[in-house]
Amino acid sequence: MTAQMTDRTSFYSAPSGGTSTDTGWFGPEIAAPQYYGGSGRPGPRPRRTGPADALAQALYGLISFPLALAFFVSVWVLCSVGAGLAVVWVGVPILALGLLIARFGAFLQLGLFESMTGTPMSYAGPSARRRSHGLMGSLAVLITDSGSWRAVGYWLLKMILAPVQFGVVIGFYTYSLGTLSYPFWRRWLPAQQASDGSWHRGSSFGTDFFVDTWPRMLVQMAIGIGVLMLAPAVVRAVNSIDRGLLRVLVAGRRAS
Repeated sequence: MTAQMTDRTSFYSAPSGGTSTDTGWFGPEIAAPQYYGGSGRPGPRPRRTGPADALAQALYGLISFPLALAFFVSVWVLCSVGAGLAVVWVGVPILALGLLIARFGAFLQLGLFESMTGTPMSYAGPSARRRSHGLMGSLAVLITDSGSWRAVGYWLLKMILAPVQFGVVIGFYTYSLGTLSYPFWRRWLPAQQASDGSWHRGSSFGTDFFVDTWPRMLVQMAIGIGVLMLAPAVVRAVNSIDRGLLRVLVAGRRAS
């Protein structure tokens, strides 16, 4: 069991420089899901394909934004306050709490990405743990560990990426579904008068072009189908940026 947990606990261990027998900051129960790959270990979950993959990728893009907002605000508030008060030692535990939340959130995001998309990750090898003495020693290990600051950096970049993920999902799928259902809800649009005095009920482009005839509606629906077919690839491409960030900053090795 301990051997199976080695890769997953490595991110939560302290930097090299000695050995210890502790199990990391979050413990093996949290840090070692059984389905992760590795030599001599259980393989990854099967990767989704087709509509199931498109749905999972879209849901991941939607969920990422509120998670990123919550962790970004909590991490940066705690780290900023803690760093400002560190000179009088009051800020040290506050800073450590911010780093701990950053690492936990990064681990949570990594697990969410893998479980929702079925994409296996490669993990850095196990690192030796520094022996700490007392509470202040444990805080020092956490604060000086590069993994803690990589997690903070991840949330900084994630806060830039998450709105893009959310916007791409909403934009592509809302437009495509809206155009495909346009003939059904067009009747509730307000009537508009063209420059020649005629009245039209439908979306307009300019002052005299209205999508209120079947040929024009069919063309618009065809565009919507094209956008709908393109949406999964675009969403997956945006999510792949997050995958790279997770592999470099959280899993601890460069994306392949």
